[in-house]
Amino acid sequence: MYRKNSYARLIFIITVLAICSIVILRYNKVASSDRKTLNTIEKYGIFLGVEKENFKKIKDYDLIVIDADNLDKDDIKSLKKQGNKKIFSYINIGSVEEFREYYNDFKNLTLEDYENWEDEKWVDVTNKKWKKHIANLSKKLKFKGIDGFFADNTDVYYHYKDPKVYSSLLEILTDIKKTGLPCIVNGGDTFISKAISENTLKDLVYGINQETVLTKIDFKNNAFYTSSKDTREYFEKYLKKCKDFGLKIYLTEYTRDEKIKNKIRDFCKKNRYNCYISSTIELSNIDE
Repeated sequence: MYRKNSYARLIFIITVLAICSIVILRYNKVASSDRKTLNTIEKYGIFLGVEKENFKKIKDYDLIVIDADNLDKDDIKSLKKQGNKKIFSYINIGSVEEFREYYNDFKNLTLEDYENWEDEKWVDVTNKKWKKHIANLSKKLKFKGIDGFFADNTDVYYHYKDPKVYSSLLEILTDIKKTGLPCIVNGGDTFISKAISENTLKDLVYGINQETVLTKIDFKNNAFYTSSKDTREYFEKYLKKCKDFGLKIYLTEYTRDEKIKNKIRDFCKKNRYNCYISSTIELSNIDE
């Protein structure tokens, strides 16, 4: 009896160890794959201001960002046929622009003017009507054949530091997640930093895009400069924190200076970040 029980225990222990080994191997494989994905540099482009008639020039990108709100399935298919592997659509979750066909539906929810963008206003993201709108819009955009979302203006939390604003943004991102498509959050470092520290992001966000880490925009004179030392150091720490958390890193920089462009490329290559360098504030050119 003793020997029989000992044998059974031995078989049980061996079985448990075998299962643990398989789990560990699979985990290491997934972790290795995740690290590879994080460090893969993609040909990346943001073309929010490019006229539709010039879309034919957008070719062979790993990931592009466009505004699919006024596009249809055929437009997305055409971009795919031009060798663009992933197409993410802009979706504005924290403010609303006057040119949107639904602007008047939410005009009563608008807050202060959006600095430097005169046709745009911050919006009350805590309102149920706005949340429902974003959920429906994300479904509508997915139906057009996009591969993911580029969610803008979570910076509304920086301007209105209310717990309800923070929780509402998480709700909105959760609704976007329900589409089954990945999401890159543009800007929103205050919101993202809080979500990382509280571990509330979970798998809601695939990556972050940060503008003007190494460059600075002079909106009044339509000019570009290098960012200050303090700004750069702040964002370098922020980007590292995001990458360590497991987020894919994208940068959008603004300059027409070739020397600065080379410095940006070197910085991104060293840190395994993805970057698009635009020659216009409106992202209206197709800059290689």
